[in-house]
Amino acid sequence: MNHLLKIHTRESLISSLSQIRQGRVVGLTGGVFDILHIGHIKLLKEAKDLCDILIVAVNSDASVKKFKPGRPIISGSLRLEVIASIMYVDYCFIFDEENQYSNLELIKPDIFIKGGDYSVESLKKIDGLDNLSFKPNVKIIPLASGISTSLIVEHIKSENNHPFHI
Repeated sequence: MNHLLKIHTRESLISSLSQIRQGRVVGLTGGVFDILHIGHIKLLKEAKDLCDILIVAVNSDASVKKFKPGRPIISGSLRLEVIASIMYVDYCFIFDEENQYSNLELIKPDIFIKGGDYSVESLKKIDGLDNLSFKPNVKIIPLASGISTSLIVEHIKSENNHPFHI
């Protein structure tokens, strides 16, 4: 499949959801995905293992700037295309909100998947899980140890001449 066919607007994806679902388990995950690394890939692989259809919501540049000063480093359109090129991803789109509440309410995934830097309790506050009109199954996937975009950025800024290792 041409990876560009995986890229949608949220609205176009929602209008196709009944055809996409067809009795399959739909999973939703999301994030910034700035400076893609092995932790992102492991998260997406494990997320895909939990569902038939994996939808990835990528934060827009404007939304990232609200909660990550100095970021993103890579523009949203490029981050979206990189995410679309990953074999575990079935569909992806950019969204402008700071949290996943609208995505959850509109897509109504069977499973909502987040990385281990979150807990179900924190997601209740951040993404309004208790206020949704439905209750998705929430899965927290442990983070890959020793790697994050923030650590990579710090490593680059340190002018360290050695490769980044985990």
